[in-house]
Amino acid sequence: MTSIVSAYNHKIEMTLEFLDCMQRTTEGQDVEMILVNGGNPIKIEHPFVTRRIDLPTNIGFCHTLNQGLAVAAGNLTANHYIFFVGNDSFPVDKDWLPRLIELHSRTGAYMTCPANDNPGMEYRKDCYTRDCGDHWEANWFPSIAWLMDIISFLHIGYLDEGYVRTGMFADNDYCDRIRAVGGKIVVSKDIMLRHLCSQEGAVHGTQGADMHTNSIYYHQKCREREAEKCEAEMRKVGL
Repeated sequence: MTSIVSAYNHKIEMTLEFLDCMQRTTEGQDVEMILVNGGNPIKIEHPFVTRRIDLPTNIGFCHTLNQGLAVAAGNLTANHYIFFVGNDSFPVDKDWLPRLIELHSRTGAYMTCPANDNPGMEYRKDCYTRDCGDHWEANWFPSIAWLMDIISFLHIGYLDEGYVRTGMFADNDYCDRIRAVGGKIVVSKDIMLRHLCSQEGAVHGTQGADMHTNSIYYHQKCREREAEKCEAEMRKVGL
């Protein structure tokens, strides 16, 4: 079973296209679709949606997505996967999900990410640290389109809701948390998503402010993590 978790706030037509795409490319597979409505008065009805969660207001991307992840996390069966993805990302091939699960199992990754056609991803390939043939190992993946098995997800936990509004830098932070416990992040080279890139955020028009505010919060967390790491090393040597 794979729980696909996504959210919407404004982009109704795009979300319907996203759901059509997910339904078409997962036909006959063991999936459920958990869709979180972040405060929109339009409550989307779609045959692919297993469960829709309607929130009264939008208090931030991380909070909204976490509501769906909490529902998915209630399924503790073996071989249960969670794929959290923005409603602006569209799989290209019909076999994308079984291939992503196979890559996840084969590599022993905590997080397995599809390739992404957004040109902005190209300049972030400095984060891809090891070429492994059909995939990269990475320090982090700058987009929320992740497959995780339930055990790995429960080990890491939910998105940090300290990242406000559009949640910029929440992806960096989540990947840092995986790496802090020795988990592996894998990015496929050929399991492709078409990514329209922060379409919901563009409606709010707060990307610049969010980038600034969340960058400060993220780098403060990085400093705290580094201080904790240094303290742990000092304890090891008896200082």
